[in-house]
Amino acid sequence: MPHSSKHPGSKITKEERRAKYTKIARDRKQKERTRLKESQTTCFHCRKHGHSLAQCPDKPQSVQLCFKCGSTEHGLWQCPKMKDKNDSDLPFAKCFVCHKEGHLSRQCPQNTKGIYVNGGSCRLCGSTEHRATDCPDNDKKKKKKRSDSVDEVEVEELLEQPNERLDAKVVEKKAATANKKRRVVKF
Repeated sequence: MPHSSKHPGSKITKEERRAKYTKIARDRKQKERTRLKESQTTCFHCRKHGHSLAQCPDKPQSVQLCFKCGSTEHGLWQCPKMKDKNDSDLPFAKCFVCHKEGHLSRQCPQNTKGIYVNGGSCRLCGSTEHRATDCPDNDKKKKKKRSDSVDEVEVEELLEQPNERLDAKVVEKKAATANKKRRVVKF
């Protein structure tokens, strides 16, 4: 018997072997990523690595509590008394930084990093109190961009002038697009 195998008569094709070992490598890599992610996770309750607040063994089992009204029926974001998402009056909230009640860690006077745990700031204004997507400067820039995008003088001219002015503008735009050179990309 020249060919010895663990399972006589069963040969595995090259594609099946590749699929098998690719799956094994993928599973091994996934386990490694999960282990690394868990080792870098820090619990907000006991400040130990390897688990989050939800899985903390030192934390007494508690029910969901609304920080605004104290109800166990809903969380903060479903609270009917919550009018503004930036409302800082949260009498039932417990801070992770100073462990006092009445505010969240992002509003804590002892928290110098704001909402950026690893340091950093808003890339638009430099504040540590909000992200760039929530930046008040960003809203101002959006409004300015909207007003700049529509040339108000041109609109007024079009409304005041008869159709001949409109036809001249259309001809000018067509001529401008015809004069543009086509770009050729060679690979």
